[in-house]
Amino acid sequence: MVVESRKYGSVVCGINGNVIALHGKVAIGDKVEWLGRKEGSCINDDKFVVGEHYIVAAIYPINFDLELQGSEDECTIRAGKTEYKLVKLD
Repeated sequence: MVVESRKYGSVVCGINGNVIALHGKVAIGDKVEWLGRKEGSCINDDKFVVGEHYIVAAIYPINFDLELQGSEDECTIRAGKTEYKLVKLD
């Protein structure tokens, strides 16, 4: 029997050491809803629409911001914890 002792929101790393998920919160490949920029700015801000859903492409290991993939192949945006919410799948 395996007992999960990981704390909610703790870092989950892949075999190469990169952050692949925040336990119980969000993982690479999940869809999140963009809530809009709260702080700072990004060159691609105008390509992301509030209320639209985007896929998590990466999780920053220092502060756990998300990198969201836009509709264009190489269009991404960094999202802080108040700038997105997880899309619940039924």
